[in-house]
Amino acid sequence: MILPTVDFLVASIIVALLDYYEVTALPVPVRKFISSPPPDLAGEISLVEDANITFLDAVWVRPAGKRGMVLVNAALPEADRRYSMAREFFVGLCHARGGKEVGLASAIRMTPNDYAERFARRLLAPKELLPANWRNMPAGGLAALCLIPVTVAEARLADSVE
Repeated sequence: MILPTVDFLVASIIVALLDYYEVTALPVPVRKFISSPPPDLAGEISLVEDANITFLDAVWVRPAGKRGMVLVNAALPEADRRYSMAREFFVGLCHARGGKEVGLASAIRMTPNDYAERFARRLLAPKELLPANWRNMPAGGLAALCLIPVTVAEARLADSVE
């Protein structure tokens, strides 16, 4: 069976999330996506924000016999925290049953940071919600609009895939 490309899956997942949660304006509520996942992901992923997690920004883990968790350093600035959550949310999606079935697990094994970072940028700054002239915006303006770090906004502006 031929599986869809990772870019197609990423775009489809983002559109589905925006539609499911009826998101019509920025910033995208990534925290809600993870803390109250759609029914098919409810047993697969959860969110833990903790200021005691100081050794990293965020990580997705699945303890033996339990559902996966996105652990986030709650001491981070909000823009950094949101980006870290979104990035690790993708890792969780890749390891979820549905993600494995459509081939996302192989994406994580190949180049995990690249796909997870691209997903996070596109989720938090989705073309569907950006103004028509977003490619001409300064990175600081895009960052403020989407509540993302300026470096992430710079990378989003440079993305070849919308």
